Formats: sequence, structure tokens, C-alpha cells
Amino acid sequence: MKEFIRVLKYLKCEIRALVVSILCAFTVALLFTGSIGAMLPLMEVLTSDHPHLDAQKSVIKRRFGMTVRVAEKNTLVVVDVASSGIAAIGGILQGDTITGIALPDNTVITVDHDLLAFIAFDLAVEDLSTLSFKVTHTDGSTEHCQLLEVSTGWRSDVKRSLNKKANALIAWGLTFVPKTKDFIAETLIFIVIFMLLVTLLRCFLRFLQEYIVRRIAFRVIARIREETFKTAIRLPIVFFTREGSSDIVSRFIQDVNMIIRAITVLLGKSVREPLKMFMMLFTAFAINAKVTGVIIIASPIVGVAIYYLGRKLKKVTKRILEERSRLLGRLQESLQGVREVKAYH
Repeated sequence: MKEFIRVLKYLKCEIRALVVSILCAFTVALLFTGSIGAMLPLMEVLTSDHPHLDAQKSVIKRRFGMTVRVAEKNTLVVVDVASSGIAAIGGILQGDTITGIALPDNTVITVDHDLLAFIAFDLAVEDLSTLSFKVTHTDGSTEHCQLLEVSTGWRSDVKRSLNKKANALIAWGLTFVPKTKDFIAETLIFIVIFMLLVTLLRCFLRFLQEYIVRRIAFRVIARIREETFKTAIRLPIVFFTREGSSDIVSRFIQDVNMIIRAITVLLGKSVREPLKMFMMLFTAFAINAKVTGVIIIASPIVGVAIYYLGRKLKKVTKRILEERSRLLGRLQESLQGVREVKAYH
């Protein structure tokens, strides 16, 4: 391990290429995760009878903590309320009817289009501190329930910010989804073409990253070989008498090839695959945290098994390199002695 760390010092001259390689790996991981993570919501939207309606209800449930159904064009009935959601904090109860949005001066905003779409996308990306719902309770009383977003720390602020960005992204994505199934074929064609372009971009960036990594590896190896050669030609004759030249030749050929593979893996898969893992893990938690948590319980067992397997492979690899060096030495000595042997026969 110490010897490999010494090799890493040669990477100082390749900082720019390393940065480009890491950016390519990050983009590849992001596109891969986005392609996989988008499959479930895409299928849910495309197989739904009312994709826009279901998406709007999902946004309202995630942002405000309440499930609603459409009673009329500009009237929503609250079906369920989460105990810790914005709706519950504002005083909205199950069975209440939402008829509009009110300003601080109790002026009710007139919504020309669907109230559901207005709450889902127009309000879901705005600051709610100055707005309230005009609500009619089950007993017939009317109240303006203020939309209070309680901050419990930086985590809640980050989550709120991510929700706003996600809602804006969903609103943009729904512009490509037909409101009826009359144009579902055209939408499917658009999705297939879009996914194909994303896949092509991801494959190109992966190829670019691997090309940059291999270029870095060969440039590093060129420097190592140059320094090794300068050191070898200055070694005393006693060294070659005692060790022979086979060990030096083996280091030039076998050891250097192993270093190339190590650098390629270290800067290639060792950067790209962990990024994929963390992004996929984040996506899995976003889809279903409980199932993901159960699966993660088994990960320490797999990690321990990989650790012990890696230690055994390290010992085996070291023995293989030593045997190759001995074989190369015997082969070289045999070939060098052929001329002398034939001269006496």
C-alpha cells in the first residue's frame, strides 16, 4: 500500500485532467440515477387515467401534508391530514373544504383556472408565510388557515428547498404529458427519444472519462519508467551479479502493467461506481425509506466478506508477481546460455 501511495505523487501534474474525469463521472452517475429513478413516476403517470390530476395531488400531499379530492372546479375536499404537515399546523381538518387562497388583508385571490393546479404548482414553489387557505369546516364555519412553515433546523430548510425544486421540475415535466390518453402514443415516442439521448450522452461521458483516466495512467507510467531506467543504469555491478537483470526487467514489464490497471480502476470505477451507489441510495430512500433500510442492514456482512476476500487476493497477487519474476529470470538465463552450450557441441 505504501508503494502505491508513492505512485500517487506522480498524479500532481495531471490535476486538470483529474478534475475533468471526476466531473464526467459525477455526470454519468447523475444521468444513470435519473434514468432509473424516473422510470417509476413515468410509468405511474402514463398508466394513470388522469396523469395531471394525480401528479397535482401528489405534490399537494408532499408539500402541505394533506390528501384532497376535487369536488368542483374551484373546490377541494380534504380527505386526510398528516399530523405534522403544514395543513395540520394551520388548523385544517379532515373533511374541510378549501375554496380559495387569502392574502394577509383577507382578500381572496380569484383563481381562474383549476384550484388544484394553482395550489400544487403556483403555491408549491412560493413562500407561504403571507398566504392562507380559505376553509369551510364541517360545521359550516369559515376560516382563513395560515400556511406556516415551521423550521426545525438546516435539514428542514434543505428539504423544503429540494421540495420546491422538485415541484417546479414536475410542473415542467407535465407540460409534455397529455391531459387525456388521446396523445399517449406521441408522449411515449417523446419519452423513448429523450431516454435514448440521455443514454447516448451518458455513454459518451463514460467513454470520455475512461479515455482521460487511461491517458493519465500512461503518462504516469512513462514518468515511472523513465525514473526507473535512470536508477537502473546507475546501479553497481554487484547488484546485477547478486540479483540478476530479471528482477529489473520484471518491474519494467509486469509491475508497471499492474500499476496501469490500479490507476485505471482507482480513477475510473472507484470514482464512478461509489457516486452511482450514493445517488441510487438517495433515490431509493426517496421512493421507500423503510424497504431501503431493511436492505441496507445486510450491507455490513457483504462489506466484511469483500474485505477478507481482498486481503486474500492481495497475497495471491504478490505470489504471482514473485513467481513471474523467477520464471522470467530462468527463461532469460536459459536463452543467454544457449549460445555457450551450442558452442561446445
